[in-house]
Amino acid sequence: MKNRDKKKTKVRFYLANVKSILDIEKFWWIYLLIAIISIVGLIIGIMVGKNIDKPDQFSPYQLIALSQYGYFGNFLKISFYLAIAVFIAFLSILNPCFGLLSFCTAIFVGYRIGYLITVSFNVNVATAILSLIFYYLPLWITFLAVIATQLIFNLGYNNCLKSINLCKNLIVLSARVALILIVSAIIIALILCVLLPLLFNLLFF
Repeated sequence: MKNRDKKKTKVRFYLANVKSILDIEKFWWIYLLIAIISIVGLIIGIMVGKNIDKPDQFSPYQLIALSQYGYFGNFLKISFYLAIAVFIAFLSILNPCFGLLSFCTAIFVGYRIGYLITVSFNVNVATAILSLIFYYLPLWITFLAVIATQLIFNLGYNNCLKSINLCKNLIVLSARVALILIVSAIIIALILCVLLPLLFNLLFF
């Protein structure tokens, strides 16, 4: 019983520490704003995708069905994009104005997701639904989550618009958070881009 109590205490302390570091209560609106902006990009992507008569891009699960899906190539590509998205958000530790770049990233990610989903449904509805549930939607959420979390952390330590932050300690601390987010995102990408497709390929294709 004592060991369980100690573990619960450690977990509570850790969660409270994370909460205080991110200052989510103050900057929760960043998640909402990032989501809204990305949804605008999503709508634009859907509108563009509807006008494509002969799609040249297929959904991941359509490619799996055709035995044309590149597991690790796709994983490396998505991991690289996730790392770039976090790095762009990391720049806001220098000055909050750099956070505007992350909003541009959110719009672009939404646009690409909207476009690819629409094209996927134009090719094959069944594989498009699988791709939407097990690939596009969770990846979209992952992109937005890591971008917003990095921005929230940075704003909690530097919200001065009039100067460039060159404090080494803050930059290193922000870089550590960025690294944690990148590693977490890569693990999610591994599951979505490699493990789940492999499982579906073994079971259904």
